[in-house]
Order: sequence, then C-alpha cells, then structure tokens
Amino acid sequence: MAVKCEKWTTRHSNTLRGFADVLLEQTHLRIRDVAIHTKNGETWAQLPARPQIGRDGVALRDEQTGKLKYSRIIEFDSRQANDEFSRAAIAAVLERFPSVLDDDGDG
Repeated sequence: MAVKCEKWTTRHSNTLRGFADVLLEQTHLRIRDVAIHTKNGETWAQLPARPQIGRDGVALRDEQTGKLKYSRIIEFDSRQANDEFSRAAIAAVLERFPSVLDDDGDG
C-alpha cells in the first residue's frame, strides 16, 4: 500500500504521539488526522473517528473511565488491510519526519 505523509502535528497524550495527514496514492484518497500511537514498543496508526453523541446532544463517556466514546467514520474491510495501512502510514510518517516518534523528538 503506497502511503505518502503530507503533514504531521505532534500531540502527546497517553499513547498518542500525533496526527498525520496521509495520501493513499493508488486511490488518490487523502485521510486527515490519522492518529499515531505508541505503547510498550508497539506503534500503530488509527483512522479518524468521531465522538459518539447522545440524544441530548452531549458526547458520551465510558462509565468506568470517563473517556469519550468514539465511532468509526471509515474502516478497511479486513484486519489484514488495516494492518497494512498502519505499517505503511507509520513508515510514511518516519520517512518524512524521522524523529517524531522518538521519546523526546517532536519533528
């Protein structure tokens, strides 16, 4: 999967390291705000999602953690395709911004 990173925005919060705008070159599909996460030596890319909204118009939160609940906007049709995208997106980010996933690097 050919992925090009067009923009990077650093944002450290828990596992989140930042957001990438990427282009899937074969399909000419641009995806903004792909979240890049790291934890325990693992790195993964997460497609954009939106907060779940209740009938009262207020964002829903997990009852135990208090964190916002999110719904997928777009998704791949298989785990294999999702994993391939994740690897390609991370590689594209690191190709363009080599130090952004370093512990102290912010690109």
